Amino acid sequence: MFEYLRDPTLRGHVHTIGHFFAANLREGYQIGTASYLPSDLHNFMKIRAEVSSDKIFWAKTTAMDEDGNFCIPQCQNV
Repeated sequence: MFEYLRDPTLRGHVHTIGHFFAANLREGYQIGTASYLPSDLHNFMKIRAEVSSDKIFWAKTTAMDEDGNFCIPQCQNV
């Protein structure tokens, strides 16, 4: 459970777009700190890029290897 999703004072400052409508996202949706974007796992990042002009993109990656490279899941490549 992410506290910021339940904080109505953050409405208009922080907004989360979720692809799974879990309990914490539903609560944020009700107070305006989150929205739900239905999509399929194989194309959710493509759809998100089309509907959102995010200034910050946060991706989960592997740890960096000895050369400073990391891997990002294919589904997060836009």
